Amino acid sequence: MVLLALVGGWGLVRLLAPWQQRQLARWGFVRPNFRQEAVVVGTGSLAVVVGAVLALVMGRLGAAHGTILAAAVLAFATLGMLDDQLGDRSAGGFKGHLAALSHGRFTTGALKALGGGLVALLLAWWWGGALWVVIAHALLIALSANAINLLDVRPGRALKAALPLLVVSLLTSGASWAGLVGGAIALLPEDLAGRGMLGDTGANALGAGVGIGILAFDGVWQGVFLVALIGVHLYAERHSLSALIDRHRWLRAIDNWGRPGPVP
Repeated sequence: MVLLALVGGWGLVRLLAPWQQRQLARWGFVRPNFRQEAVVVGTGSLAVVVGAVLALVMGRLGAAHGTILAAAVLAFATLGMLDDQLGDRSAGGFKGHLAALSHGRFTTGALKALGGGLVALLLAWWWGGALWVVIAHALLIALSANAINLLDVRPGRALKAALPLLVVSLLTSGASWAGLVGGAIALLPEDLAGRGMLGDTGANALGAGVGIGILAFDGVWQGVFLVALIGVHLYAERHSLSALIDRHRWLRAIDNWGRPGPVP
C-alpha cells in the first residue's frame, strides 16, 4: 500500500506536470526568480493536491492521520496560492507585514500569517491534547509551514529541507505521507533546474505536511524542533538565510547539490 501510493504520487505528478506548467502560465502565475528571470510559480501545487488525495485514500484504508494531513496541506496551499497570485512583495517577514498593518495596509502576507496561525490552531485542536499541547502543536505546524516557505528562494532548497522530514514522517507515521513524498520527489528535476518555483502554494503546504508529521514524533523531539524553528525565524527576521548558507562550506555544498550550474 505504501509503495503503491509512493509510486502513484510520483507518476501522477510527472505525468501532469507539463499540463500544469502551461495552465499556471496561462493564469498569470509567473514572477521573477532570484536571477530576475520570469518563471512559473506554484509548481508545488500539483504535488500537494495529489498528496492530499492519496492521504485521504490511505486514511480511508486505515492509515493513521490521513484526513488531518490532507486538510493541513490543502488549507496552507490555499493561503499560499493567494499570496502567489495577489501578493505584494514590498513587505517581507513578520515585522514587515506588521508594519504594513500598523499603517493601515493589509497584505496577503499578513493574511497568510494570520490565516495560517488560525488553521494551525484548529488542526492542533483536532489532533488533541491539553491546552498547552495544542498551542505548542499549533506553533509547530505554523512555523514548519513558514520555514519551508522561507527557503523557497533558490532552486531545490525548500525541497531539500522538506523531503527528508517528509520521508521520516512516512517511515514513522505510515502510508498517509507516501503520496506527498512521491509527488515531492517528482518535482525535484524541474525545481533543481530552476524551471519553476514551488511558490507559497507548494512550499507552505509541504511545510504544513512536515509540521503534521512532527506532531507524531516523541515529545522530546517535538521540543527540539520547536526550539529550532523559533531560532530560524528569529534569525531570519534580522539576517539573510541565503547569506548564512553561502558563508558555510557544507551548507553551500548541500544547497548547490543537483543544480545544473553554479548559483550566485
